[in-house]
Amino acid sequence: MRVLSTGSFLAEGFRALGHEVVPLAADGDTSLQTQVDASGCAPDLVLLELFGNSPIPREISRVRQPTVAHVIDSPLNEFWLFPLLKSFDHVFVDQRSSAEKLRAIGIGAHWLPLFAFEPDFRDALPERHFLTFVGRITEHRKKRFNLLKLIANYCEIHQAEGLGRSRTQTLFAESRVVLNENFFSGVNLRTFQAMSAGSVLLAERGDGMDELFTDGEHYVAYEPGNLPERIDFLERNPEEAARIAANGQAECRARHTARHRAGFVLERAVGKSVRPGGSGAGDFLFSEAQARYLHALRFGGNYGYAVAQLGRIPATDPLFGRACLVLGRIRAMNGDVDRAREYLRAAVDMGGPDGATALALLLLIHLHADDFCQVERLFGELRDMAAHLRPDLPLSVDFGEDRRIVRPRLFLALSRLMHALGNTFQLGFEKPRDPYPATDFELATLAWEAAPTGEVLDMLIRCLERAGIGPEALPFIRQAILTGQASDQNILKAIDFAQAYYDVDLVKSLAVSLAERLRRKRRA
Repeated sequence: MRVLSTGSFLAEGFRALGHEVVPLAADGDTSLQTQVDASGCAPDLVLLELFGNSPIPREISRVRQPTVAHVIDSPLNEFWLFPLLKSFDHVFVDQRSSAEKLRAIGIGAHWLPLFAFEPDFRDALPERHFLTFVGRITEHRKKRFNLLKLIANYCEIHQAEGLGRSRTQTLFAESRVVLNENFFSGVNLRTFQAMSAGSVLLAERGDGMDELFTDGEHYVAYEPGNLPERIDFLERNPEEAARIAANGQAECRARHTARHRAGFVLERAVGKSVRPGGSGAGDFLFSEAQARYLHALRFGGNYGYAVAQLGRIPATDPLFGRACLVLGRIRAMNGDVDRAREYLRAAVDMGGPDGATALALLLLIHLHADDFCQVERLFGELRDMAAHLRPDLPLSVDFGEDRRIVRPRLFLALSRLMHALGNTFQLGFEKPRDPYPATDFELATLAWEAAPTGEVLDMLIRCLERAGIGPEALPFIRQAILTGQASDQNILKAIDFAQAYYDVDLVKSLAVSLAERLRRKRRA
């Protein structure tokens, strides 16, 4: 069979199985069918490899041939991928957590872990390093920085970054142990690179690891409580380390190569062509436009096509309100607040969670303009709407107080509402500062900047824990401790977060701080 593919990850596997792979350079300004026809190859499958700043062809849902999405680093790209993936016949994601989330919203996604490439396998080389880490170290990767600092207390660690794949594999083959650290819990590419090089993989037990490998048999798992002991074991037992390394490499060869993954895709994709999500043309139209808007917002680009597509959704379509919400956000972020208000008001009139979100954005637009009369009126409208949507979440702000107090309380109330509506901050969604945010964490951050209180701190922690990055709340908690706003529960939470991020010094200082607080309370 013939596979027309934008990516390189699975190409080796398809070819190893005897299939033809035709490269396709994806173009974000042309329909995918036009690109398929221009290739002249009459493919049996059209595969788009999606991760990071991948170009998104237009009108994916209209392609006549079966389409396959192969998603890399899925947790970091869910914010734009999830709407887009409704347009594909078959969806394969590299992290189990993303596959579970997609299935929960009606998209029959398969977990397709990454794998070892054939050129990555290495024969044994003389050992030059006991423990090696390859990867970037930046101020944003606090856990990684703390982990490397902690390990340096127990052994010498060889660090490198910016190496090509071949040099990386050779370095791994010259190392007894390769350290793996991942921002999100899962099975990443380094897992297979280390094993295929014939080194002992020292990795956290991420989501899915136990399904693929056995601790002590194919790799060595570590966690905050046992890292020194695991390192000491590998240093004192070179023969056992060699056995684990050989087993890991053999397991990769037997079950985790490009050939295995390509075979898995073909078993589930060939001869089947049913879009997994979407109830009609309007659903596909909206989902692709929303994905392109979010992709442009995160990585840069033109919103023009998304705006045009959303504008085609008629007022009779159930998605009209949601389209107006997105159009209102686009207009607001581009400074056209008059048109933004028109679109947002249309979304409000459609009601539901999207209507409540649109009303919150309208309120923020007027707050940004210091129009407190309109802010108070809109908040009353929002309070009534929220009472129908979430009667368990009463909204209350006293507009008779000083405006410096009203602002943070407004932000906190909106954060709670967005949290309740599921407008949660998503991993990987870095973007320019948004004056009209609609996610729980962004609004809680505005409340914190205006008035860093214990109440706001609790909300920040809730938001980040739901996003799966609770330890990122540590800077907020440390600031609250210094200003006396942190509760004992906040400090206990911070100790757990610091342990998860391997910050031993912070764990000790927080424990001392908490003990001193408790002593003062007992004396009082």
